[in-house]
Amino acid sequence: MPAMFPSMVPSGDDQNRKVHYWKPGDPTPRIVIVSFAMLLILGILMIFFGVLSLTASWDREPLNPEEAERMNFVRNNVRILGAISIVVGAVLAFFSRGIRDGNRSKRRLVLWAGAIGIFFMLAGWVFQFTGPGQAVLALLLAVALLLAYRPAANPYFDAGKPSTEAPVEGDGTLPGDTLRG
Repeated sequence: MPAMFPSMVPSGDDQNRKVHYWKPGDPTPRIVIVSFAMLLILGILMIFFGVLSLTASWDREPLNPEEAERMNFVRNNVRILGAISIVVGAVLAFFSRGIRDGNRSKRRLVLWAGAIGIFFMLAGWVFQFTGPGQAVLALLLAVALLLAYRPAANPYFDAGKPSTEAPVEGDGTLPGDTLRG
């Protein structure tokens, strides 16, 4: 009957809207792997563009003192943005492995570093001392961070990093388990 009377509330058995939650024993979720790859690539690109920003120079001399002041302002801001981009890119590239491994604290650290990077990249674009490439990098970074926080991946991060946990000793039963069974 629900198919006969469509509503704003989707049916629970709709295959297109099902969320497949990660369960212990499953492989690493695809969205986590995609997020890891995007964060690593974007971190490397941020380092590269930061180095380019730090080494940027003007090819011509200013025509008047106002233009010289404007050129100095843009040069200083581009260098500041380049330094921030290098630091944030290094943090993203270094700690993105924690995303792949399912570490919640590293996921949070990457989120905050990415948010700082997005803010400064968009500020540089809005105040017009960088090009639209910074805005594209900020958009891709936001997508990568959102993928790491998808609801289907939360159980993967709730389980923690499996490789660092000590093995459980014993057979996994507690005293009194045979009485309850």
